[in-house]
Amino acid sequence: MTGNVEALPPELLEKLEQPLQQTAEKYTYSDLVIEYLAQIGVEHIFGLQGGVIEHFFNAVSRQRSLGGKLDRSQLQRADVRKRDRLVFPPRPVFARHECGAAFMADGYARETGKLGVCVATAGPGSTNLITGVATAFEDNIPMLVITPQTALPSFGRGGLQESTPDSIDVVAMFEQCTVYNTLVTHPAQLQMKLQAAISRAFQHPRGPAHISIPMDILGQDMDVLPSIPPVATMMREPLAVDMQALAECAEDLAETVRNNGKFVFLLGHGCGEAAREIIPLAERLGANIISTPSGKRWINAYHPLYKGVFGFSGHDSARKALEDPAVERVFAIATKLGETETAGWDSALINEKLVHVEPSAAHFYRSPMARLHLQGHLTTVFKELRRVAETLVAQPVEDYAYREKNADFGQLPLQIEHAGDSGRSADSSALVKPQRLMLELSKKCPSNTRFHFDAGAALLWGIHSLHTRVPGNHRIALGYGTMAWAVGAAVGAAIGSKTDPSVCVTGDGAYLMSAQEITVAVQNRLPVVYVILNDEGMGTIKHGQRLGGAERLGWEMPAIDFAMMARACGANGVTVSNTEDLINLDLGEYLVGDKPTIIDVKIDKDEIPPMGERMKVLLHKEH
Repeated sequence: MTGNVEALPPELLEKLEQPLQQTAEKYTYSDLVIEYLAQIGVEHIFGLQGGVIEHFFNAVSRQRSLGGKLDRSQLQRADVRKRDRLVFPPRPVFARHECGAAFMADGYARETGKLGVCVATAGPGSTNLITGVATAFEDNIPMLVITPQTALPSFGRGGLQESTPDSIDVVAMFEQCTVYNTLVTHPAQLQMKLQAAISRAFQHPRGPAHISIPMDILGQDMDVLPSIPPVATMMREPLAVDMQALAECAEDLAETVRNNGKFVFLLGHGCGEAAREIIPLAERLGANIISTPSGKRWINAYHPLYKGVFGFSGHDSARKALEDPAVERVFAIATKLGETETAGWDSALINEKLVHVEPSAAHFYRSPMARLHLQGHLTTVFKELRRVAETLVAQPVEDYAYREKNADFGQLPLQIEHAGDSGRSADSSALVKPQRLMLELSKKCPSNTRFHFDAGAALLWGIHSLHTRVPGNHRIALGYGTMAWAVGAAVGAAIGSKTDPSVCVTGDGAYLMSAQEITVAVQNRLPVVYVILNDEGMGTIKHGQRLGGAERLGWEMPAIDFAMMARACGANGVTVSNTEDLINLDLGEYLVGDKPTIIDVKIDKDEIPPMGERMKVLLHKEH
C-alpha cells in the first residue's frame, strides 16, 4: 500500500487486501427488487454507480454471479414453490451520464415492450435523471425509476448528496413527470410500493414510475423471503371498453357510410398493435390515413391510403385529406392533440367532425368540440368497428397488397406531397442536401432498421423525408422535444434487440449534448450507427431566427471532426463531404459487427427544414 491509502482505518485496509466474497446466504431488500424485475422479464438495468446506490448494484452482481439462484437454505421461506423457481437477474448497463441512462431505458422499452429501468445515486445523480424521465412521461413510456436516499437516521442532517424531503427534495421534483412517485420510509413498505410502481407504469396513461429507497433499507438483510406474487398479471392491459360510446360510434359509422360520407383516420403515438385493426378498417371504408409525427411509426409509409403527416414537419397531402369537403368523420386515435400533432390546434382537424378514441380519458378535455369520445382498449374497439364495417361494405374498394409494391425503397412515396425537391443534385461535389440524405438512408438500410431521430433539423427532415416500410421502426420523442434523446435511445434499442440494426439520426448540436454515450456502445460491442447532420451550428435555431426576424445569435458552433472523435473513442469514423461520398457509402458494413460508427455528413447549411407549422405557432399566427 502506498500514499493516503495507508491512512485508512485498519478494518478498511483489511477489506482492501481481500477479494470480494459472494455470500450465497445473503439476501437483502435490493435482492427483492431485482427478483421482481427478473420475474417480469426485465433483462437490462441502465444506470450509474454511486456510494448510496452500491447496495443495489452489489445485489445485481451477487445474483448474476450465482446464476440467478441464491442458496436460501439458511433462510425461512414464505413460499417454497415460488422461491425455488430459477429466474436470471437483469444485467446492468452503465451509462456515462444519468440522463443518458434514462434515454437508454426509454429506447429499450420502446424496442421490447418491457419495462425500462433506470437507476442513479442520490442527489445530483437523481436530478440528472429528470429530463430523461420527463421525456418518457410525455411519450407515455413505461419505466421504473429507482433512486436511493441517504440512510434514514441521517435524514435532515446534511449528509453528502442528501435529497430527502428535509433537503433537496428529489421525490417532490419527480412528482410532475411520473405516473407514480413515492418514498419508502420503512422496509415493510417496499414490496407493496414496488408492486404499485410496476403495475402503474403500464396503466393508461402509461409512463415512468419513481420509487426512492434509503440506502440502509436497500442493504438491509431479510430473515424471511416474502412470496412474490405474479406481478405480470397486474401489468396486463384490460380489454374494457365504454360499451355505450362504442355502440354510438358504430351507429354513427353506419350512418356515415349510408350517406356516402368519407372518413379520415389520424394515427397517434399510442396506436401500437391496434394499427393491425385500424388500417384494415380504413381499407374497408376507403378512408384516407394520416398520422401525427409520432403516429407515423405505426404504418407502412408506402400504403396507398396513407397521405402523410399532419402537424409538425407535415405534408400538404395530409392537410388536403382533412380539408376534403366530402369528409364527414375524422377518427383521431390515441393522440394527445397537442401542438405538434394538430399543426398548432388547426381548425382543419379540431372541429365537430372529430371522433376522439383513447385508451384513457386523460386527453378528452382537449377535444370538447368532438362529435364523439370513445374510451377503451383500442384493439377491441377497432375489431368491433371493423366487424360493423364488413356488414356495410362488401369488400375494400381495391386490393391493398401494398407490401409488394414500390420495390425501389429509395423513392419517396408517390401519394405523399413533399415540400421542395427530393434533394437530388446533378453536382456530385455539392454538399449533401438533408432530404437526399434521408432518401439514401432509407435505401441503404435494411427494412428492419430502427431509426431514432433527435430533436432539431434531423427530426424535421426525418419526419418529412425518411419513410419506412415496416411499422414500428420510425421513432421520435417529440412530446417533450428533447435533444440528445436519440443518442441514448439508439443504444437502448440495440441492447433490446441484438438482431435489428439501430441508427441514430442527429444533429451536431444534439450529438454534443450526449456524445459520451457512444462509449457505452463501444463497451457493449454494439454496432449502433450515428448519422450526424453537420452544419456547424444549431440549424433550427439559425433558420428560425432568420424566418422569424429575430436576432441571430447563439446558434454558431466551431467546425468539428466527428469522425476523429469517434476513432478516439474506439468507434468507426466516416466523413461524408459531398453527394458523391454519400452515394458511394456502404452503410451496410457498419450496421453489423462489434463497434459503433459515426457518419459525419457535411450538409448544405442553407437548406431550410420543413418548419413552417412550428413558425406559425412561434409567430402567434392564427389558423
